[in-house]
Amino acid sequence: MQTKAMPNAAQFYSQLKQQIRQVRDAIAAGTVNLQSINEALDCVRQLPPSTQGLNEWTQKLESEKQRLESVGNAVEAEWDDAANALNQALDRGDCSAAEASLEELKNLSKWESHKDASWERRLDECKKRGPEMERIQNDALRAKQELNEGLMLDCVNRAEQLGAETLVKELLAGHKEIGRTIKVVADLEAEMAAAKESKNWADVLNKAGRILGLVPTHKAALSAKKKAERITAQDDFPKTLITLAEDAEDTKRPKMALRYYQWAFEESREPNDALLKKIEELKSSVRRSKTKSKTVVFVGPPSSGKTVMLGSFLYFLQTRRESDVQDVDTDDSSARLRSMLLRNFTMGEFPESTAALAKDSDQQIPEIRINIEPHQTSKTLPAIELTLLDVAGEHFRAFDATKDAKLDPRVQNYLRSDPDDLIFVLVIPANSHGDSREQVDLEMLLTDFGFFLSRKGNIKNYSRLLSFSKWDLYEGNASKAGDLLDHYPMLRSITPDDPDDVIKFKVGDAEGIEKFNWDDWSAELFARRIYRITTGMDDDPWVIRKPKKKWFKI
Repeated sequence: MQTKAMPNAAQFYSQLKQQIRQVRDAIAAGTVNLQSINEALDCVRQLPPSTQGLNEWTQKLESEKQRLESVGNAVEAEWDDAANALNQALDRGDCSAAEASLEELKNLSKWESHKDASWERRLDECKKRGPEMERIQNDALRAKQELNEGLMLDCVNRAEQLGAETLVKELLAGHKEIGRTIKVVADLEAEMAAAKESKNWADVLNKAGRILGLVPTHKAALSAKKKAERITAQDDFPKTLITLAEDAEDTKRPKMALRYYQWAFEESREPNDALLKKIEELKSSVRRSKTKSKTVVFVGPPSSGKTVMLGSFLYFLQTRRESDVQDVDTDDSSARLRSMLLRNFTMGEFPESTAALAKDSDQQIPEIRINIEPHQTSKTLPAIELTLLDVAGEHFRAFDATKDAKLDPRVQNYLRSDPDDLIFVLVIPANSHGDSREQVDLEMLLTDFGFFLSRKGNIKNYSRLLSFSKWDLYEGNASKAGDLLDHYPMLRSITPDDPDDVIKFKVGDAEGIEKFNWDDWSAELFARRIYRITTGMDDDPWVIRKPKKKWFKI
């Protein structure tokens, strides 16, 4: 008998390499399995460490092994999840969910090797009793809403007859919940009735909310909650306005405080003698003040250049020796805003938006109040007091009539001022008319803002400046700001009557997107218009006047 010759070492190693190559080809073709990978790794372990490319083969095979194990685990987990979902749906009698889960299982790769014949049979049984199961579930839901213990127990009995064990457990848990809820609700309802008698609507609101937390459809609680919300909202709003008025008094802003108190009096449901007395006191205080003052409100969309314009104006006032500028009882948040703006312009850096600069101000709307004294050589010219307000983009967006946005009461209060006390600076980027969508959005927002003002009277009663900002970015042929109005036909209703009140504005020469070289041309033009509107005088406080010569007869 001939014995088969044992292969020598060279032949043995060659066979190992050949088997490894076959597995590598299978990996490339995407037909490899985990068993083949393990066999190839066993071959690798038998090869001498000096074998060329051995480390590369090992890494490739180990990586593929990890991938296949991960895929296998994911497949197994996917199957387990789908199978559990099917069993749970069948247990609780949810035929629709069970049928969907079974279809999902059939689409999985493990279906043929792991399918359970009982699933199809149990699904058929579920479908036969499905309508009754659905009726039981609907009745149980109604029992919970109505706190009906008898109906819930009936549902339990009917479910037991169908053999729906999981559903029975759920219904029994619901029955216990109803038993506990009935007592709590009864106690709360008694408290609510007492609160309604005493007209303590804050308590009513609280207790109704607690009842609805237990029973979402409780009609008595729902009705009481709606009534309490309506009444407490009416009561809370005047309180909010009075708080704002007191804050304005603390920072020595009598005009603003007066407007808040008057507004609170209008919104109060019952007469308030103390509030009326406070209003009369503030009226007397305001009448005694002889300082010419205006509130300058910068209005425009986000990124229109309002904050840059405000900062440039402040920097001009602060650096011109022809005038003396002082803060007027400015609160901390407003002082920080002024300081940051001046610091930006001193460094030649573009400021952030006002909303970003004021982010640490506890949601207050910073106002900068300044007193401007003309140069001593201009003693005939009056001092003016200005309140500078940059309406941030989020507040401006509230004027969009197509959206249901609520305007902040602080902004509303500014706009409730007498027209003689206000100057609106409408800021429009000079380069915006090239983008049709941006242009239309801007026009509509400003037009809606004009409609808002017109509710108090003729919009022409308000002083308005129309500023085309970012003039340095304008690439058209217009030499005057007024020439750009042809691009904005919708704005004719709010355009200033005086052509000189349509101005162009630029901060200076930009050096990239962060820095600039400031020039005072635009800021001075703006300052002259503000002084003229405030005082009604054409004289210019930013010109040093030479004293008149004295002539003597000899």
